[in-house]
Amino acid sequence: MIVVCVLGILAAIVIPQISGAKEKAHAVAAGQSMKAIAQAAEHYFVTHGEWPADMNRRQIPPELVPYLPTDDFTRAPLNGVWDFENWQGGSNTAGGDPVAVCISIVEGDESLYLAVDEEIDDGDLSTGTVRYCESSPRLVYVLRFQ
Repeated sequence: MIVVCVLGILAAIVIPQISGAKEKAHAVAAGQSMKAIAQAAEHYFVTHGEWPADMNRRQIPPELVPYLPTDDFTRAPLNGVWDFENWQGGSNTAGGDPVAVCISIVEGDESLYLAVDEEIDDGDLSTGTVRYCESSPRLVYVLRFQ
């Protein structure tokens, strides 16, 4: 009976830690994927003098594919979809600042957005490079502000 009680106590301690580790792993994967696409877009900009064109959801600009690692970018992390935006001259905002070019995770698990920001930015979804865009709910990695 004592052994069963000890195992129950250990399970109560370990299970929440495993759950938290899984969420952190999802946040790290999302952040690393966003950074990889951002670096590919910046490399493309430096090479060609312009940003890739705006794409529909679920599509990474084909001109970025040669600059991306071999990872699969057909599905966004956090159960969302990718959206590459080239809004130059537009009025879309994230954290109150007009955004020109960004990578977004749309329709994703919003409960993990802050964890992604803490992983790769400043831990505040209204400042820095990673923002939460309220006007069109999404996690945004800003490449260029207006």
